[in-house]
Amino acid sequence: MIKRSAPSVLGTFRTYLLAALAAAGFATYAGNAAAASSIVGNGSFETPAISKSSQTIAAGSSALAPWVIGGHSIDLVGNFW
Repeated sequence: MIKRSAPSVLGTFRTYLLAALAAAGFATYAGNAAAASSIVGNGSFETPAISKSSQTIAAGSSALAPWVIGGHSIDLVGNFW
């Protein structure tokens, strides 16, 4: 017959410490995942909504905020096809 000894205070402390670290790590990961989803603002170019089939946006414009048009101009194509 094997006798079990009572858990030591150090063993119990380690268990709680490990659980606390795991919970903190998960909370940090969850927070970073939420922040990562918003790294690229307007990444699908939902705004501005255009009523025409296409629209030319000049260089320097912030019509696609937070994007700024660099170089020359771009053509924003809506439901052209």
